[in-house]
Amino acid sequence: MTRHAWCWFSTVILLAAGSPSAHAAGPSRSGGAQDHKAEKDGAGYTYTVVAKTGDVIGGLRLGGVGGLHPVALNNHGQIVFAWHSPDAPRGCMASGFNDDSIFTTDTVVAKVGDVIAGKTISGLDAHPAINEHGEIAIYATFRPGIFVPTYLLSCGAYGILTRNAVIVETGNTLGPYKLTNNMSRPATNDHGATVFAGIYGPPPLPFPSTLTGIFTSNELVAKVGDVIAGKTLSFLSSPVLNNKGEIVFASAFAPNGVGIFTPHSILVQPGDVIGGKALMVISGDTPMLNDHGDIAFLAQFSSGTGIGIFTQNALLVKIGDTIAGKQITSLSPPSALNKHNEIVFTAGFGTPFTYGIFTQERLVAKIGDVIGGKTVAGLQPAALNDRGVIVFAADFSDGTQAIIQAEPANGEQIEDEQ
Repeated sequence: MTRHAWCWFSTVILLAAGSPSAHAAGPSRSGGAQDHKAEKDGAGYTYTVVAKTGDVIGGLRLGGVGGLHPVALNNHGQIVFAWHSPDAPRGCMASGFNDDSIFTTDTVVAKVGDVIAGKTISGLDAHPAINEHGEIAIYATFRPGIFVPTYLLSCGAYGILTRNAVIVETGNTLGPYKLTNNMSRPATNDHGATVFAGIYGPPPLPFPSTLTGIFTSNELVAKVGDVIAGKTLSFLSSPVLNNKGEIVFASAFAPNGVGIFTPHSILVQPGDVIGGKALMVISGDTPMLNDHGDIAFLAQFSSGTGIGIFTQNALLVKIGDTIAGKQITSLSPPSALNKHNEIVFTAGFGTPFTYGIFTQERLVAKIGDVIGGKTVAGLQPAALNDRGVIVFAADFSDGTQAIIQAEPANGEQIEDEQ
């Protein structure tokens, strides 16, 4: 079944003997199994398995293979993630949301069949967002009234919801623009603002990209066809949002470029020179954004393996760099950026090719590591907070999965700035 979640433009650049594919994993706070791993540079992490296959959270068991996705994390250590539970109703077939339920490490946030603000959830996307107040935003499908059996193809409306309210749904009119169909995963900030990409206007089939826009819960802030800094937007990534209210997204523009934009300006475009490297191709994946307004993104700066992760001011890491004794041979886009300009990303290395989760200075975890007594066989993109704590989902070689929290060892966790 084709996923009906947001399909955003992507020029993801993965160069390696093979690409680091992210596999699924799962959630629930489990007994606190810990391992300490010291890297060659002496900077390791202390690991805690906070959820795993078979755990019970809020009365729901965490299932086995399949259904694990990237996690979200705030500075208080609150973790939210999607996981399939055999105890929850199956989602609508056409939702494309893989029958997920949404959990924290000790509660069920939402599941198929729940009624929120009079809407019965029929499908849940796997990319929840969380802010510093613990408020959670989720992309979902839902129907009015009584839950409808799974074999029916109509999933109802698409929308963005919290634990107890629907923020926006298809059919809403934001300014003069009526939301008509699927949306992207949401981003939310500490002031309760939410931003997402969505389809608007009359609902022809197939939905043309010319009816795609970036929305807050109140208005459209950018759309395909807009001209920003002389560039005509032709496709939009999912947006990101910080506590200053700044919105950032990637967009393609004619004839064949990709840039990183705000609703009013272009931040980065091909030809810019950053860290001594002239950018050639910029990834169309969602850029990362912190509260200082720094962005992080993947770009190619020369032919072949000239690929790196940049901010608008610096080159942070590139193929060929050595981190914790591992020479990087491929890069995926960054999955988080904190206020200290620390990033977390997936990268390939070694012969035979393998991959792991890295920061600019550390190897966080890799295929073949033993965590909680089990061997890691797959890794999902990781979350990172301002304290340097990293959370990620992992597959194990025995077919089970877990959510793992990695804290910098030896008291190196960064204290919050006041």
